[in-house]
Amino acid sequence: RLDRSPCGTGTCARLAIMHARGQIKVGEVFDHTSIIGTHFYGRIVGTAKVGKTLTALPGRWTSGTTFRYRWSADGKPIKGATRSTFVLTGKQRTMTITVTVTGSQAGYTSTTRTSAATRVVR
Repeated sequence: RLDRSPCGTGTCARLAIMHARGQIKVGEVFDHTSIIGTHFYGRIVGTAKVGKTLTALPGRWTSGTTFRYRWSADGKPIKGATRSTFVLTGKQRTMTITVTVTGSQAGYTSTTRTSAATRVVR
C-alpha cells in the first residue's frame, strides 16, 4: 500500500491497526512509503499492560525543538502524566491510552499531534 504523504500520526495509526490485526509484531519495522518514494519508518515497541512503561518517541524535528507531553486515558488527561514516558497503573486497566506531543521552537509555529490509541490496557 502507498500513502500520498505519510507522517508520524498516520504511521502510528497504521501500525496500531496492523498490530491489532496481527499483521505486524512487536519490534518489526514498518516502512510507510509515499507515492513519490519518501519513507517514514515506525515500529511497535511493546504492548499496553499494567506495570509497563509507554514511551513517546517524537521522531525527527528541527534541532532545538522542545517538547511537551500529555498522556490521556479514554480521551481524558491523566493527572501529572506530562513526561515522555508513562507507567500504566491499575487505574488505566480496560482503557485506551494516547499521548499528545507539542513541538515548539522560537520563530516557528508550535505543532501538536496525538498518537493513535493503544489497544485496551490489560
